[in-house]
Amino acid sequence: KVESVTPGRPNSGFDPFVQAILRQVGIAIGLPYEVLVQHFQSSYSASRAAILEAWKFFKLRRSWLVRSYCQPIYEWIIEEAIVRGLLSAPGFNDPIKRQIYLSAEWIGATMQSIDPLKDAKADEIRLKSGVASRRSIVEEQGRDYEKLRREIENEMEHVVPGESDSGAKNDQRR
Repeated sequence: KVESVTPGRPNSGFDPFVQAILRQVGIAIGLPYEVLVQHFQSSYSASRAAILEAWKFFKLRRSWLVRSYCQPIYEWIIEEAIVRGLLSAPGFNDPIKRQIYLSAEWIGATMQSIDPLKDAKADEIRLKSGVASRRSIVEEQGRDYEKLRREIENEMEHVVPGESDSGAKNDQRR
């Protein structure tokens, strides 16, 4: 005799079960649950804390990737180009000069801000109090300080006196 089984679906315990599993997955890989599922229901402070915790995880992984993969491959490419004569590197056999030729600064993406105004005010306070430099603040945001400085200087050279910084008036230039 064939009997039908009543599955009782949808099961009210399914969502809590999945959430519990995802929490454990987050703990195992070092990511806060809110970041793992991209769902923030807490306060600003709790959300920011979760994102900062995740950012530490991302920076660790990024540093591992740069150290273990990007930098060695970069060095191989530069060494190969020097050996083949495609790049000129006087004194490359000297260990100190070699290290200088092969050094690179790897600047990755920046952490997204939950409240850019609060972050800007915090940066301003850090700058005024002397606990951070412009360079360190810019680099924390994942940007190249020298490139940004040149961009700002270039913009300042081309701004028409009396024009607002908003770039209005059809972006008039000198």
